[in-house]
Amino acid sequence: MSIIFAQTTVCIAALAGIAACAIPAKSSAAPAPASAAIAQKPGPASLVLTLRTDSADGAVMVALFNSAESYKAGEPIKGVRAPISSTSQTERVENLAAGRYAIRAFHDLNGDGVLNTNPFGAPVEPFAFSRGAKPRFGPPKWDDASFELVTGENAETLNFQQ
Repeated sequence: MSIIFAQTTVCIAALAGIAACAIPAKSSAAPAPASAAIAQKPGPASLVLTLRTDSADGAVMVALFNSAESYKAGEPIKGVRAPISSTSQTERVENLAAGRYAIRAFHDLNGDGVLNTNPFGAPVEPFAFSRGAKPRFGPPKWDDASFELVTGENAETLNFQQ
C-alpha cells in the first residue's frame, strides 16, 4: 500500500487494486491528460453522488476516472474527500465534461487517509464502485463500473460494502 501526500492532494493505492484520490472538500485535481480529455464531449455536467454507508464516522474518499486507461492506472481526473455525518448523504461534483466515467471509493473509518487492508491485501474498510460493480480479485473492469455522464445533472449512488 502506498500513500503520497501533497499540499492539496492525497492519493491512495491499495494492494487490492482499489485506488482513490482524495482532495480536500470541493477542490479539483490537476487537469486530465490530453489523451483522456480527447474522449470527452464539451458541455457542463454535474454529478450528484449519494453515499450510503453503515457508519457515520470518518470520511469517504472518491476517485473519478474518465477513461479505461486512467482507471486501470489508478490516475483519477478528480477526487473528493467527503466527511461523513450521516449513513446516507449527497456530495456534488461540478464542471465535468460529458462522457464516460467510473468511480472508485472507500470509507476511511479511522481517518488515516489509507484504505486499510488485512495481511493478505483484502480491504478491511468499506469500499464502493460506480454502477454497483463488484470486485473479483481486484477492482471491477472499466466496462462494469463505467457510466455515461450527459450534459446537465447526473446521479450515481455508491453503496459501500466490506
